Amino acid sequence: MPAGTLGIRIAKEPPATAGPKLAVRVATRSGARHGTLAPLPGSRAEVEAIAKAYQHARPDAEVRILLGPDATEAGLVAAVPGARILHLATHGLVDEGGSASFSALALTKPRLPVPGDDGFLTFADLLGRWRARLKHTELVVLSACDSQRGRLEADEGMLSLPLGFSFAGCPRVIGSLWRVDDEATALLMASFYRRWLASPQAGAAAALQAARRELKQNHPDPHHWAPFVLLGDAR
Repeated sequence: MPAGTLGIRIAKEPPATAGPKLAVRVATRSGARHGTLAPLPGSRAEVEAIAKAYQHARPDAEVRILLGPDATEAGLVAAVPGARILHLATHGLVDEGGSASFSALALTKPRLPVPGDDGFLTFADLLGRWRARLKHTELVVLSACDSQRGRLEADEGMLSLPLGFSFAGCPRVIGSLWRVDDEATALLMASFYRRWLASPQAGAAAALQAARRELKQNHPDPHHWAPFVLLGDAR
């Protein structure tokens, strides 16, 4: 398969000029309208394990990690163009009222004020400023709590972050149905990427299903292994 970008940006096969790129976001703490968010120690291990898996399986791939002060919306926007995969490990925040405009992923608030960058990537941002920004991205993984939740609208379905990423151009999104365990999620994601990279022809849905079964062996409670589902193209 051709190299793509990992989203972080990841290529399926090394391109003629450059490899894929992986942009991963890990939250530290953030204030603003949602209050203080606790650190996510498992997210750093998760991101590092994913990067290592890509570097092992795709030596020519460009893997970019955004941590701490670098994980702003501006930093993410700069890393996204051409990315094949975008993996976001952070806090998920749900708005179940109105138009769900304030459902969001927590990013790092820039040290100096930047218009339009308040430290959160919202559903409204994805429908507006992010439209078509992910037209070359094959998969977005929302490794965050409640990232599939939002407002259920008649004839429209669930107004939630995955729909926003679809509007931004990505054909498949993995997200969670409830609050997730930090440590178990890190294990699940590392297993998912190892399996997907080993058998890309089997598809992302099959890799996710196998990773869930593996995690279930040592974490039988569905709270740990069952929250993440894939929406969109299952390949």
